[in-house]
Amino acid sequence: MTRQDRKFAKEVIDDAAQVMGLRRFQFMRRVNNGDIECTEELAAAVAVKEFDKDRFQEILNMILEFIKTFMAMIAPFFA
Repeated sequence: MTRQDRKFAKEVIDDAAQVMGLRRFQFMRRVNNGDIECTEELAAAVAVKEFDKDRFQEILNMILEFIKTFMAMIAPFFA
């Protein structure tokens, strides 16, 4: 994942979390746990960024993978 990809993922997550009224960490935890409402908001946040429709699924998967990786890294501190 490039620096630009990480920056994009952070912006999308921040936007989606703000819409849901959650902090980024809370939002990422809910997405990681399979919360459908948060996942749909994440997809909507990606769509708002107006990226090529062909890359939409790729970008969404990248963001979900970013969330899973981040959660795995910090999980030991919150267990």
